[in-house]
Amino acid sequence: MDRIAVGGLRISPALAQINVGYAPGVRTLIGEYLQRLARRHINLPFLTFSSAGSGNAAALCVSASEGDVAREIALKAPKLAPLVTVLTPVAAVSIFPHRQQLVLLGHLLAVLHGERIPLLAMGSSISSFTLTLAHRSLGRTMEVLEGALILPENHAPLQSQLEVIQIPKEDPS
Repeated sequence: MDRIAVGGLRISPALAQINVGYAPGVRTLIGEYLQRLARRHINLPFLTFSSAGSGNAAALCVSASEGDVAREIALKAPKLAPLVTVLTPVAAVSIFPHRQQLVLLGHLLAVLHGERIPLLAMGSSISSFTLTLAHRSLGRTMEVLEGALILPENHAPLQSQLEVIQIPKEDPS
């Protein structure tokens, strides 16, 4: 298979992925859960929803260091708790297609499937495709992507050495 030139690639620090399955009223439950995470100042570097009616209704990622807190918050919600599965550690790989969106998406899915690399979730935006996968398969995934993609000559490091977290506001009382 031919290699495709892309605008760049970034690998997240280790994450925890929270998958929420389908049930009646799940959208409301997810909305309430997201509000509770926001009140605790927990960032979501990845969030995707599905309306397919089976599988996962949502997949979201938080930093691995906040995974236990995100899990506790989910498990304290009696209607949400049985729908939640937490996967840790996971990695998010974002690929910036640089005018190759449709060709690249098909290429990525074919290459990763052909190499039996399981994807946990996938999302897209105008600027990137983001795939989540088990952190233990990251090395093999990067080998496969190196053979499938052409990165720019002066590409920045694939992994950032920074982790962004929110600092809770001081309680005025």
